[in-house]
Amino acid sequence: MGQTARRPLVNADLLRMRWLDQPRLSADGRRLAYTETWLDDARDEQRTAVVVDGRQQDGQLPAWAPDGSALAYASGEAIFRWTADAAAPVRLAGLGAPVEALVWSPGGDGLAALAGGRLWRVPAQPGPAVALAPTLTALTGLVALGDGSWCVVQPAAGGASSALWRVRADAAPEPLLHFGGPIRAVAAAPDVSALAFIAHAQGVAPGANFGVHVLDLRAGQVRELTAGWDHCVGLSTRSDDLRGIAPPELVWVGAGDAARLYFLFADGGASHVARVGLSGRPQPISSGLSASLAFDVAAGADVLAVVVATALDPGEVVLCDRDGAGARRVTAANAGWRAEVTLSAHQPLEVVAGDGTRPQAWLLRPPHLRPGERAPLLVEIHGGPHYALGERFSFEFQRLAARGYAVLFTNPRGSQGYGEDYATAIRGAWGGLDAQDVLAAIEAACALPWIDAGRVALTGVSYGAWLTHVLIGRSDRFRAAVTENGLSDLRLNFASTQNQAFWVWEMRGTPDEVPERYAALSPVARADDIHTPLLMIHAEQDVNCVIAQSEVLHEALRARGRTSALVRIPGEGHLMNLLGTPRHRAQRTEALDAWLARHL
Repeated sequence: MGQTARRPLVNADLLRMRWLDQPRLSADGRRLAYTETWLDDARDEQRTAVVVDGRQQDGQLPAWAPDGSALAYASGEAIFRWTADAAAPVRLAGLGAPVEALVWSPGGDGLAALAGGRLWRVPAQPGPAVALAPTLTALTGLVALGDGSWCVVQPAAGGASSALWRVRADAAPEPLLHFGGPIRAVAAAPDVSALAFIAHAQGVAPGANFGVHVLDLRAGQVRELTAGWDHCVGLSTRSDDLRGIAPPELVWVGAGDAARLYFLFADGGASHVARVGLSGRPQPISSGLSASLAFDVAAGADVLAVVVATALDPGEVVLCDRDGAGARRVTAANAGWRAEVTLSAHQPLEVVAGDGTRPQAWLLRPPHLRPGERAPLLVEIHGGPHYALGERFSFEFQRLAARGYAVLFTNPRGSQGYGEDYATAIRGAWGGLDAQDVLAAIEAACALPWIDAGRVALTGVSYGAWLTHVLIGRSDRFRAAVTENGLSDLRLNFASTQNQAFWVWEMRGTPDEVPERYAALSPVARADDIHTPLLMIHAEQDVNCVIAQSEVLHEALRARGRTSALVRIPGEGHLMNLLGTPRHRAQRTEALDAWLARHL
């Protein structure tokens, strides 16, 4: 009998997707826990469950006890302990706010958790949790030290600097380090002689490379182990789910000359696991056309667990040795629906910008495009502006390709993963080199015989929406544009956003210091030149790019008789494309598809 014909991907397949994350190994490497996230259409919410030994419970942040006898996890505001022989998990304590981090004490006699920006001591048996260090707030990182104390990270306002504190139950917090930039993760040496952390010392600097640093707790000295290695530590390839957004993992294994720090890093459009010793010399462990998204290393065994995604696979857990050998996939959460549908492989596109720069770009060809047919081109511009796309499954890109569009995406200058100079090349000059790179990618795609160069549309989210607004204000070549949570008036957004430090760095000053730059880079000022039919989709609760950004441009275009529409999504924030409910995701998808069908 022949194989069953595969069907096109459809919107409903999103409800069958499973996003695996937070792999956690017991110390002996014999047991694996991880989280699985999906969209629950009946409850109209995004749910996450902890999975271990074929069982699952709603929750996240799985953490094995040092002896592997129990697994702790968080569910909302509560901490639970789960053992293999128990019929159900045991609730240990409630913390009054969603739990953000959870670790066991080295002796296994209790846990520490971050909730509501505060540190809590949680007993190993049911009982009340105790708030520690009440003078410390807004805490973001947590690691257990072997002397019964805890190390926490406290960022300064705006993320311009961070501090490490040691907290004991019976003493005042002890400052360990004040650092001149954001700290994203922290790990302790097994003998508690040193702390490692992922950070950079350049203040806010959104495009700066993060590195692995080590603080000698005896000498009080800090060294960067990845100095001179032009990669961003802790960065993974982005897509249309939350993985890669949360603080990255940093795992310390071994001591002395055998000590190794494990971390993720971005390499172009891919992301991989690497390690570095105390003498430096980072060493990538994985390679190839894939995206490592989360990992863990067993403390007492030669086992590494990694969630690995590819262009055709949303990601499964892979186990291997610490050096990457012997890799084997141990989950198949997405195998069922993937076997039913035809997906489009990423086709690398050769792009050369005007100054000779070669930005990396990819095309998805409609999987059912017949010989001799030409497909309309849909250009997806990523946000950030420093995020990077690449060798990772995107449901949105795949479903648009299934609907007959050629999907183009690229990492123009400003994207991370290509070195710090590349990532910071657009500082104070948005719409210059980045726009040049996107346009060069469009020209390269339109030169292909199966692309209909007369039917090109732009779309993007956040910064990607801003660049879309800029490009349609410079050219009438585009048949349609769709933007989400975009920007149109930078001065207005500076006054209304919670993160003004970001804008000061990116624009090299405030609106009062460089008013001409904010004005020149505000698309609403070019409303006279925008003739492309524009759909704006905006979340009403967005505090990064407030909805007034779309409202002012929509009204300016309507006043000029242009084709413009605004779709308001209630109850969602800036990351609605990653966190939105099934109902709201369907609302934005229907609006996008209808607009493209009408104009493209």
